Amino acid sequence: MKYFPTLICFFICISLQAQQPKAYQMVSFKNAAQKLRFELDYAEGYLAASQIKLAQPRAKTQIFNPVSGTPAENGELSFRANSGATIKLLGIDQEATSPKSIKGTYRFKGKVLQILFYRTR
Repeated sequence: MKYFPTLICFFICISLQAQQPKAYQMVSFKNAAQKLRFELDYAEGYLAASQIKLAQPRAKTQIFNPVSGTPAENGELSFRANSGATIKLLGIDQEATSPKSIKGTYRFKGKVLQILFYRTR
């Protein structure tokens, strides 16, 4: 019985946290280049929640997460996968709404591929 007030406070805190609204909107972008399919989930308003998925034939889907939550001063936003591959998105402005297309570069094992993401919705 002495833990009852603690349990009540715990459940109140959990319920308040579960009701927090999202402060960003997800916008989907896609690209297909040289048998690679890139999907960008662009978190408009909170770039650190963005994610890129790379699907390859006969390979496990790679997930790229942002290196930092904000773009560099030159507008580059870097993503890195566990495999060591990197993707840099170019011309990203954190304050602006999501563009209709986003240019980027994919680098893996010395190979560089220019990619262009198109908004899907």
